[in-house]
Amino acid sequence: CVICQMNYRRGDMCMTLPCKHIYHSGCVSRWLSINK
Repeated sequence: CVICQMNYRRGDMCMTLPCKHIYHSGCVSRWLSINK
């Protein structure tokens, strides 16, 4: 995935997008700020 290549671990801060994909909050926030 172009947004995040990291594995999820217990306690990670994650975000679910309207499309139902789940990403680390920091990864998706950074991607969204670059790809407006």
